[in-house]
Amino acid sequence: MPYFLGIDIGTSQTKGVIVSIDGRIVSSAVSDHSVEEVRPGYFEQDPEAVWMNEIRNIISELKGKAGISETDIASAAISAMGPCVIPVGRNGRALRDAILYGIDVRAQEEIETLNGEFSEDYLIEHCGNTLTTQAAGPKILWIRNNEPEVFESAECFMTSTSYVVYRLTGNAVIDYYTACAGYTPLFDYSHMCWDERISERIGCKDRLPKLMWSSEIAGAVTESAAREFGLAAGTPVITGTCDAAAEAVSVGVFAPGRTMLMLGSTAFMISLSDKPDSDKRLWSAPFLFPGMYALIGGMGASGSITKWFLREIRSDMEQSMKSLDRIEEEAAMIEPGADGLLFLPYFCGERTPINDPAARGVFWGLTLHHTKDHLYRAVMEGIGFGILDNFTAMEECGGRIDEVRVVGGGTKSRIFPRLLCTISGKPFLESETMIGASYGDALMAMAASGFCNLKEIDSMIKPSKTIVPESETHAFYKSLFLKYKELWKTTKAICHFSS
Repeated sequence: MPYFLGIDIGTSQTKGVIVSIDGRIVSSAVSDHSVEEVRPGYFEQDPEAVWMNEIRNIISELKGKAGISETDIASAAISAMGPCVIPVGRNGRALRDAILYGIDVRAQEEIETLNGEFSEDYLIEHCGNTLTTQAAGPKILWIRNNEPEVFESAECFMTSTSYVVYRLTGNAVIDYYTACAGYTPLFDYSHMCWDERISERIGCKDRLPKLMWSSEIAGAVTESAAREFGLAAGTPVITGTCDAAAEAVSVGVFAPGRTMLMLGSTAFMISLSDKPDSDKRLWSAPFLFPGMYALIGGMGASGSITKWFLREIRSDMEQSMKSLDRIEEEAAMIEPGADGLLFLPYFCGERTPINDPAARGVFWGLTLHHTKDHLYRAVMEGIGFGILDNFTAMEECGGRIDEVRVVGGGTKSRIFPRLLCTISGKPFLESETMIGASYGDALMAMAASGFCNLKEIDSMIKPSKTIVPESETHAFYKSLFLKYKELWKTTKAICHFSS
């Protein structure tokens, strides 16, 4: 029987699965890691010590648990957080630690420089996206400006998935989705190729990976990689993609009208369409398969705020999921609106739809009447409003959200998804298999190697629960959402003054 390997490298852990031909998970493994904040707003990880070392260990653990050998693995797929920037030298190794995705805000000066040279209209028309902290192009320019020796020595600038696939196959590739949504302004969305004019301006022309569809075979495991990582030489490896896109596949988001909401350290949204749409508030990209397009949103923080609340505000409690459940239950006793308390969840600046790294978190409306329970109720509602802000922007620029397929650590909560569902006004669906992006990777590997098609994959993904919004409470939250928007407008000037 053929088996399929899926591995996902996330911000805080690497997950892997072995999946059988019928979509059943036969083994899984997890390895935790940390992110290094080398300076405030500068987030990095070591590709070799963290990513490749964990992949080596996870493959060994997966095979042992499944009771299979490397020759039983028919194909493999990798996803990873992104977009990241890794300059790779002639020896095929990273020249410095990876610069991470939108949480890394080091390239503000480079963003301003490029915005001065390329108009917003040009970027939207040609690239599909404007420049934000998510964009890799300004970070490559930052390396050029601040680490010239590294820049000159780089043979190729890769994202996280590209680096791992390169280490396995020797082929430097990147998927269209990541290139468009993350490697702004280097990708020309209108012509589906690298933009020569902009890549030459930044200095990376002819030093970018080959563009491929996520579900295409990128190459085969080399003899040296086979010895190093415990795979059979010749095993097909697909191009892969960012973790959020693979997560969308894992819950069946590969048809128009379906939207994924990933609840993790941040909140991330992908809404699919059969036509390309662009809006400066959001990211847009071709999706993983030809003829499918994505509108994309991502908050700067969500689950990381709940961890902060438990650590800093409720330090009297044990730091555990059980404590978080209790805090949520107590907050759920507070009436919607938290007795006039509003919360802006901009603890790490904010990505979409306001795209402002200077934004800051705010509790507004505090009185002596408010308790810790009010504070946490406001936190959950503020995160919900941030998600609604993204959904609203998606629909305003032509997107369609018929249902939301929710995934990630936040789904473990009994209360939080229900609250988010009511705030958004959209039905939420949870799937039986909620392991995440690594499962989506394995399914894509299965399809790419010819063992099934998308329709057959869809039949393997079975919803386990549907959550329906409470209509009266949603109407209340719609009016409160307007106040949330006004609060940001009011505090924006102060945020920029203080920054």
